[in-house]
Amino acid sequence: MNARIVAGAALVLLMGAALLPGNTPAQTATRPWGNAQALQFTPPTDPAVQPQQNSADALKTRAQICMATKQYDEAIQNYKALLKLEPANAQYMNMLGIAYLQEVNLGEAKRYFERATKADKTFASAYNNIGTVWYQKKKFRRAVREYQKAIEVEPTVASFHANLGYAYFNDKKYPDALSAFHDALALDSHVLDRTDRLGMAVTDRTVSNHGDFFFLIAKEFAAVPDAARCAEYLRKAFEDGNKNVSKIKTDPAFAKVIADPQVVEVLQLATAGNKEASKRPEN
Repeated sequence: MNARIVAGAALVLLMGAALLPGNTPAQTATRPWGNAQALQFTPPTDPAVQPQQNSADALKTRAQICMATKQYDEAIQNYKALLKLEPANAQYMNMLGIAYLQEVNLGEAKRYFERATKADKTFASAYNNIGTVWYQKKKFRRAVREYQKAIEVEPTVASFHANLGYAYFNDKKYPDALSAFHDALALDSHVLDRTDRLGMAVTDRTVSNHGDFFFLIAKEFAAVPDAARCAEYLRKAFEDGNKNVSKIKTDPAFAKVIADPQVVEVLQLATAGNKEASKRPEN
């Protein structure tokens, strides 16, 4: 996998070293070093090269520390200094976009993400991040287009498919959302409930209706079938006010898991809860 596609999510933006929010362990970048004692380093033969390399390394280290400690203003200054050393470095542009996104400066964030895609047309994370800017602006159809671009470049990144699903869901395109979530879960069955860590790509997991969203995911796990995960999301759906939970006995999508004790327990809870609610006088 492209080494730039690292860690991918409600928006939880903490600096991650290796894993994209939706990636499986198999997608994690392998560190090329083992025993530290075996490392060998040969300094450059040209003395004029050494100060510039040291300067770039120091700037990168400071930028990473600033991102990890949420000192985004300083991170921005360091990444801008790095761009002066390497004006065509798409990764620095992308990280500048993420830093601006953290400061809710969506205009500057989008500008640097777009610069990154122009510098490197195969930079899937940058397309994904443009999608997240549009998502935060509630321009879900534009977000969909950018997430699709990211998937065209890197089709095996689970978080890209999940992001697409969230955008479709908030645009009320539920069949499309279900299809995207299906693809995401096929790549990583925990992509929807893993805590995000900020790396080269970002995600936003806010949804307009949690009850309907959880019910949709429960239906997806019912099809797998994964009764335990289905029951988990059915419970969340019920707790967030989705009344369809008590009706799943007649929904063919749940046929494979309807007899599972965990699903039965949630169904009984939902049925009893709905009956109790119907007895309460309306205000």
